[in-house]
Amino acid sequence: MNRYSAQVARGVLAAAALLDPEVVVLGGGIGSNPYLLGPIRSEVQRISPFPVAVEVSRLGPRAGVVGAIADARRSALGKLISVPEQFSTMELEEVFAGWGRRAQGAASA
Repeated sequence: MNRYSAQVARGVLAAAALLDPEVVVLGGGIGSNPYLLGPIRSEVQRISPFPVAVEVSRLGPRAGVVGAIADARRSALGKLISVPEQFSTMELEEVFAGWGRRAQGAASA
């Protein structure tokens, strides 16, 4: 377990060194495993030359699946309506929400 925690901690630090995030969020099986989180945080604190916050995703073990679904949905929407890549998923959600509100308004009229 300690060897695995040390490997994950090194990966966390490599990502933190490149991206300089305020926090690193662990999800899926790693983030939801209470036996790994403490040792990973300890190892990050021990070997890091800079402070790195390590938190757990609120999605728990479903994080990977939810991310995959979001990516597939964005890809499918982009293919259906030929959306330029610069649009974020949130912008697409706003567009579709607006369509839904207009459709509901038309149905109630």
